[in-house]
Amino acid sequence: MKKMVLASLWVALLLVSCGMATPVPPVQTPAGPRPLPTSLPELPTRVPTAPVASPLPFPTPTAHPPPTANAAGLVIVTRQIQRWIDSDSLDFVTVDGTEYTDATLGSGTPVFPYPVGTSGSGLGAKVGNDLLTAVLSYGSDSTQSWVTVRRNGTEIDRIATGPASPVDPLRGLWSYDGHWVLEIARITEKKVGTNGIEVDTQGELVEDGRSLNDQYGYGEAFSFQTLGGRPFYFFQKNGTVDAWYDGQVVPLGYARVSHYGCCSAAKVNPRWFTNRVLFFASRGSSDYFVQISLP
Repeated sequence: MKKMVLASLWVALLLVSCGMATPVPPVQTPAGPRPLPTSLPELPTRVPTAPVASPLPFPTPTAHPPPTANAAGLVIVTRQIQRWIDSDSLDFVTVDGTEYTDATLGSGTPVFPYPVGTSGSGLGAKVGNDLLTAVLSYGSDSTQSWVTVRRNGTEIDRIATGPASPVDPLRGLWSYDGHWVLEIARITEKKVGTNGIEVDTQGELVEDGRSLNDQYGYGEAFSFQTLGGRPFYFFQKNGTVDAWYDGQVVPLGYARVSHYGCCSAAKVNPRWFTNRVLFFASRGSSDYFVQISLP
C-alpha cells in the first residue's frame, strides 16, 4: 500500500515537471480579409457639341487621376464627367460625385484680346512701342471676309477668312517677347440637301506674319493665350489634340477639345485666366473637364 502511494506521488511530480499538469489554451485563428468588390465601371458619355434634348445615361463612377505635373512645368487637373444634367446651364457631375455648374467652374482674373475701335470690329496689341491692330472686313455680299493687320496704321498683312457665318473669324491678337500672334477661324461652307448649308471652321495661328499651321503641319491650331506671359495654345495633328506651351509640347491625347462654339454652345469653349485655362475635351466615349495652370 505504501509503495502504491509513493508510486502515485512520483508520477504526479513527473507530470508537473514536464509541464503537462496545466492544459494549453487553443490557438485563435484570425478572421480572413474582406472580399474585394468585383463590379466593373461603365464608360461615361461624350461632350455634346450642342444642347441635348434628353438626359444622358448614368455611368458607374470610376476613379480619375490626380493632378499631374507636366514636363513643361504646368499642372494638369483632369475630371472625368459622369453625366450631364443640363448642357444649357453647363450643369454636370464628375465621377467622384461632385456637381459643377457654369458659376462654379472656377474663378480668377480673366484675360481677353484687347479691343480697339469704336465699332468693336478690331483688336489691338502692343509690340514694343508699336501698336498692332487686326480688323475684320466683309465684302458687299458677305460671301467673303478678311482680316487686315496694321502696324501703327500701315498694313502689313491681309488674310482671307471665308464667308460670313455665326462664328467670328477674328479670334484674337496677342503679343509676347516682341512677337505678335493672330488667331483666325477660316470659314468654309458646304451645301447639304436642297437648301441646307454646313459650316466648317478651322483655327489658324499666324505669328509675325507666318502660319504656324503650315510651319508645324497642324490640321488646326486654336485658343491662343499667354500663361504667366508665355505663349500657350492647342493644336490638332494626326487626329490628336495636344497643347504647346513656351516651346514645349504638352501631351494631352484628346480626340477633341471644344472650341469656337457659338450661342449656347459657347459655354464649353476654353476659358482663359491669367495663369490657367479651363476646357472640355473628349477621348473615346469619355468626356473631361480639364484645368491647366501654372504651379
